[in-house]
Amino acid sequence: MRANIRRFPLALLAVMLVSLLTTSCDDDDDFIYSPLIGHWSIVSPPYADYNEYHFMSDGTGYYYIDDYAGQSTYYFTYETYDDVLYVYFNMGDTWSFNWGLSNGYMYLYPFGSGETLVYERF
Repeated sequence: MRANIRRFPLALLAVMLVSLLTTSCDDDDDFIYSPLIGHWSIVSPPYADYNEYHFMSDGTGYYYIDDYAGQSTYYFTYETYDDVLYVYFNMGDTWSFNWGLSNGYMYLYPFGSGETLVYERF
């Protein structure tokens, strides 16, 4: 009986050590993989106001535009489902696109109407 009592603190220490080493601080990863991750600047159509998308690995990003109103930056979160991209701006707007990558370019096809937007990574 005394032998079992002496082993109890050692067994308790082992259980605590195992639970400490196998416990994560966060239950899920806050990072995603997407080929969109990176910085993209518009190249077509040629008459479009200069703009950029910056997609981060944590599902956030920002949109920069230099137009008649000046230079503006808008922050967003994004999701992709197959070939559909949803951009949720902090101001409440949502932009939806079909998207694709080819030869180093990102193609955004706006839902409904609009011309195809072509971006290159920089």
